[in-house]
Amino acid sequence: MAAQILSASVATALDFFRHLGVPVFADSEPTSQFIKAVDRAFDILNVRTPVSKNFKAPLTSNNLSVIKGTANSVIRFILSLEDGDGARIVDTRKSTGFIGFVICLKSLLDVSEYLLRDKSIKYVLSFKFSQDHLELLFNGIRRSCGWNNNPTSTQFKATYKRFLARAGVEPSNNKNCVDFSKDVDSPIEEGDVQIDLNPFLCNVTTYIAGFVVKKVLPRVDCSDCRCSLLSVDTFDLDPSDRFLLVLKNNGGLTVPSRSVVRLLQLTETIFREHIHDVKLNHFRIFSFVLRRFLSVTAFDDDHFRNSGHLYNLIQSLVLAYIDLRGRHVADIRNVRELSKRYRLNRQIIFESM
Repeated sequence: MAAQILSASVATALDFFRHLGVPVFADSEPTSQFIKAVDRAFDILNVRTPVSKNFKAPLTSNNLSVIKGTANSVIRFILSLEDGDGARIVDTRKSTGFIGFVICLKSLLDVSEYLLRDKSIKYVLSFKFSQDHLELLFNGIRRSCGWNNNPTSTQFKATYKRFLARAGVEPSNNKNCVDFSKDVDSPIEEGDVQIDLNPFLCNVTTYIAGFVVKKVLPRVDCSDCRCSLLSVDTFDLDPSDRFLLVLKNNGGLTVPSRSVVRLLQLTETIFREHIHDVKLNHFRIFSFVLRRFLSVTAFDDDHFRNSGHLYNLIQSLVLAYIDLRGRHVADIRNVRELSKRYRLNRQIIFESM
């Protein structure tokens, strides 16, 4: 849970709400800086595959100096933290986690530098040094026993034998010795579509629109239609809609066109208007979106006027977005209906003490 809270997504959310001017988040910048530093440390200490990039990339002789500089800056930041009385956190009784981060980072850098020195090892995966392997073993034991948190000695012995047999017959394909190396904008013209969303929802919908475009693109064969889905840069979007996308984009996100953003914002508006409708389904919402979108839109592009591709393109985008939103609503309802024991699992033991 701590790893999920102290993540770049949470820091981005704080920056996003502070940008929107929400009073509760007015002084959240130091918290955001702290979360980003801890998230960066998590990334460096949790590299699982050799094909990852940026700070989740494996340590090699080429990037060791860069990652070492970043890790040292995180270490200095952690050592400089103070509590409300002005005392350094590492000197207080709550210093265990912070000192642990510093020791893990320094140990990883020293071990990696030693292993990469003689060129016998091409890269180092920091996850291999993690204690998570013990937790994964216990998780596998619980799963083999029907998710039993307290297996008997006989069950444990039988499960452990199966693990040994599997490890001997089917070695992992993700071991450290395997080589994994592998070596326009033509927007749909739209009129004044009425969007009834606040700035928060507009930004979130714009961010989701990039994922929808990425999902739809492989199914679009027409090059003109593909160009109409994409923007060259985030600055092609409305300033009020692009802030979250700019925060989250490290260069690899798909940037939707302004037309796609307006279409999906309209879809979100209609989805919220009919969310309590017992007859709600994908194609019913699509019909509402198509009728309202086409009634206020003037398409001057000759390609869409002559090819007839517009209907199929809008249908693909809207249905993909509705499917995503429908699954999200279903997940929220399922979580609310689950028993307290299922949601909290082992935490229920501590709550009852």
